Amino acid sequence: MIFQTFILMQLFNQFNSRKLGLKEFNIFERFFNNFWFLIVIAGEFAASWFMVRLGDQIFRTTPLEWLENVVSLSFGIGCLIIGAILKAAPDTVVDKMPSINEDPADSNDIFSRLQNKFVGRERSETERLLTDSQ
Repeated sequence: MIFQTFILMQLFNQFNSRKLGLKEFNIFERFFNNFWFLIVIAGEFAASWFMVRLGDQIFRTTPLEWLENVVSLSFGIGCLIIGAILKAAPDTVVDKMPSINEDPADSNDIFSRLQNKFVGRERSETERLLTDSQ
């Protein structure tokens, strides 16, 4: 069950990753415009279903019961809710979080700002060249 839960959380988080702007809440806007994204998502859902449902010999999994599938799906959908909550969080909440790096890079999306707060961030070579040339 844990395997499928993690897979579903990752798959649903891909929907969140489509819109990274601070106030871009509609993650399904222009959803059907990217044909390759739909193909990849459908393939990943199908592969995870086959691994859990039919992969008992290869992956040593057992088919999940109805309630276990609902729980896994709930955790996956929870990623969409967490993404909306993070986007709705005011800047003051993010700014109050402890920082590892004293000079976080300016960013337009809440996820990059949170990552910079907790992990820190080194500038890439391209960023260094662009800022040094100005």
